[in-house]
Amino acid sequence: MQISFITGEPSGDRHAAKLLAAIRSRYTGKEPLAFSAVGGESLSRAGAQILVSTEDWGVIGIVEAVLRAPKLIWGFERVKRILAAAPPDLVVLVDYGEFNVRLAKWIRSHLKSKICYYMPPGSWRRHQSPSELGELAKLIDLFITPFVWSAENLKAVGANVAYVGHPLVDQVVPILRPGQLNAALGIAASAHVVSMLPGSRTQEVTHVLPVLVQAAIRISRAVPGVQFLIPLSAASKVDEVVNVVEDVLGRENAASSIDVRRLLAESLNDVRVPAERRITSTITVCAGMTYDAIDRSDMVVATSGTVTLEAAILAKPMVIVYRASRAMEIEWHLRKRFLHIDHIGLPNILAERRICPELMQDEANPEDISKLVVDILTDDVKRRKIATELTTEVASRLGAPGAVDRAAVALLPLLSSLETHANV
Repeated sequence: MQISFITGEPSGDRHAAKLLAAIRSRYTGKEPLAFSAVGGESLSRAGAQILVSTEDWGVIGIVEAVLRAPKLIWGFERVKRILAAAPPDLVVLVDYGEFNVRLAKWIRSHLKSKICYYMPPGSWRRHQSPSELGELAKLIDLFITPFVWSAENLKAVGANVAYVGHPLVDQVVPILRPGQLNAALGIAASAHVVSMLPGSRTQEVTHVLPVLVQAAIRISRAVPGVQFLIPLSAASKVDEVVNVVEDVLGRENAASSIDVRRLLAESLNDVRVPAERRITSTITVCAGMTYDAIDRSDMVVATSGTVTLEAAILAKPMVIVYRASRAMEIEWHLRKRFLHIDHIGLPNILAERRICPELMQDEANPEDISKLVVDILTDDVKRRKIATELTTEVASRLGAPGAVDRAAVALLPLLSSLETHANV
């Protein structure tokens, strides 16, 4: 039985890889399972044959989609050709709505494959158009959604849907021993630490990271000895980010007051910082330890996106920022009005109120970011209050642990029906 996953961004690739592993461990049918994917590194490591690589497919909004249209159109046509040549028994679409909804329409018209939509588009929104959901429901055999209100909205239009909770609840788990990161950084357990998360897309590094580094310079002057972490999921990005950080420090004449370091998970046990350097503010670009870095931090400055939800699960106060091109800013204001969105950060969207401060475009400048960070960082009472609210109003709405396993169980009847049909 052939199962094909269709993703478009690194987060979807990781979620799909976890689901693949859960399906493999849960499936007890007689038909052997074979997995293929339009995806990336995570699905490849999980054992899927990569039909089309989605490296650099990730876009934010319509403007970027237009700019990358040639690549995405080429990718869409190639995916259609591959699926048409060897139709899978089941296609599992993962998020990436602009691409996957179009693909679902094509699959329904041209193939006999069953279609499951894991983490359907806009599922985080409490209010979705019933007519749009109804049209989508006609295409999909099974929806698997992380939010209870999404399941209710889909059921209301007659869709076959399973609510499983959010897979991040299981995935956002620090793995280092207590004190291990402190020892590698050469800092005391009481040292103030701020994680800066500009996002992984090239455009996010371009528009957000320099501003965060400029803010870090100002924060270090107000809070002597504060440490900064820039956690990355891929070690291949470390040099690129370090170069941006050093360039900004040089232009701001701050290279002598803030050190820049690299820290990789595989060399963690071999790193020790001399004691005399411990009072110096340092920006450490680290790879392979994102959740440990966030967990060690007193607070986070993050680009709006999945990482804000990860920080919320770890109960970390944060300042949420969004910076992009002017064209994308105009698009955001239009979409905000159309979609009735009052916030840009997922924690605030899920809580339906402003728990964590948000700064967008020109407001997301070094001065305003640093003022907010210093205000929260130096106020223990305020930090505890935000942390409690994130736990009670955000993390609690993501469901119980075991979401990926429940998603695999929800898929088993569909796999069973396909196996029965194949044996007829």
